[in-house]
Amino acid sequence: MKKILYSVVMSFMLVMNSYAQDNVVVNKNDGGSQSFDMSTIRKITLGDNSLTVVAQDGSETATISYDEIRKITFELADGIEQVVETEQGKLTLLKEGNIIKIKGFNGKEGRLAIYSANGTMVESSTFSGDNLSVGIDNLPDGLYILNINGQSIKFTK
Repeated sequence: MKKILYSVVMSFMLVMNSYAQDNVVVNKNDGGSQSFDMSTIRKITLGDNSLTVVAQDGSETATISYDEIRKITFELADGIEQVVETEQGKLTLLKEGNIIKIKGFNGKEGRLAIYSANGTMVESSTFSGDNLSVGIDNLPDGLYILNINGQSIKFTK
């Protein structure tokens, strides 16, 4: 169980950014839960018998015994609405259902890649024009990284 927890926690910790609406939720066997804002977490460590959450300032936020944990979930912001600065200028990214819309290329060329949480490229293309729409309905639910002209942003499906 420790190896599985470690793999899951490390995968998400490596790709997370500071978004206030993103949380790590530890669901306990007694029906209770503890929620931690990802932007306040420095690291999560897995000891021999417990999981420890460490805050950005280095203080220990919580220590939870493995025997108490039923499951760990990640509540991630559902969607993108962000401006990204690239060589071509400012791009506006917007997720609407299973479509990611990118506006603001002003006729310039670009390169887009989508990576799964484990780092595997699942989509790649080049494009030109003012606006771009990318369908993500073929992707399984999960956490992804959208890289556009060297700038990255995460999103969930």
